[in-house]
Amino acid sequence: MGEIESDGNLSFDALTLWINDQQAGSVRSGDDDTWLLSEKQTRSLIQAIKGSGKVEFRGGSESFVLSGDGAYAVLLKMDDVQGRIGTPGALSKTGNKPEGSVRAAIPAPIVQRVQMEKAQERELTAPELAVLKPKLLATLGEDEDCERIRPTEDEEEEHAETIGLTPLDDAHVLISALCWRAAYNEGYGYWVVDSKLEGKPQLITSSGSGYDEGEIFMSQKGRGLGDCWGMANWVWDGMTFRKSIEATTGMCRYIRLGGTWDLPTWVTEVKPAK
Repeated sequence: MGEIESDGNLSFDALTLWINDQQAGSVRSGDDDTWLLSEKQTRSLIQAIKGSGKVEFRGGSESFVLSGDGAYAVLLKMDDVQGRIGTPGALSKTGNKPEGSVRAAIPAPIVQRVQMEKAQERELTAPELAVLKPKLLATLGEDEDCERIRPTEDEEEEHAETIGLTPLDDAHVLISALCWRAAYNEGYGYWVVDSKLEGKPQLITSSGSGYDEGEIFMSQKGRGLGDCWGMANWVWDGMTFRKSIEATTGMCRYIRLGGTWDLPTWVTEVKPAK
């Protein structure tokens, strides 16, 4: 559970769970302004929202009522996706259906990080730029925005963004350039190409935020308030940058600055460099 923030910067030191106007114990404070339910409290909460029970959290003089219909819809969707509806282990609709119908968990893909040497970024020279820039532009699809490396007809070529080169190893380099800039976000393009700049560049992302020692980072606000974010990372495995995580903090609802939840849509197991 995230801590609610408002124009008055609401905060409190203690939080209590109430179910059907009966106290169900204090909620334990976790890291990063989160609150953690015990196993017993979780069971009581699930039982309440499966019926018509009222679930409430009280902190200081404030009271926060959980939407029972919304919470139950989440549990039902979880059970449906996992094939648990009608089984003893379902969170929503339990039954005697064999657990064999439950889908097996998919193992997280493995990403093997490789040891990186410290490398200095430099700008592409004019001859390198003449050869490589058309190849970079050719990698951009309809959904990829990188207008800042290609000037419009009214602009001079020298007004385009500079393009950087960072060695990854003896055979590969990372090409980077500012692709776009908006009111409160900007996105960098990152490409992998052979160190001789002879092959076809591989576009990793056109919305990156930074690069450091074998990892590309992306962190973008959903709006200026900064109450909702999207993020992703890519790890160098010696051949390419593999996406290691992608997540959002949920919808923009001004619940908490910095985002309320951690909602991953892609996860992996990143192995440390050997």
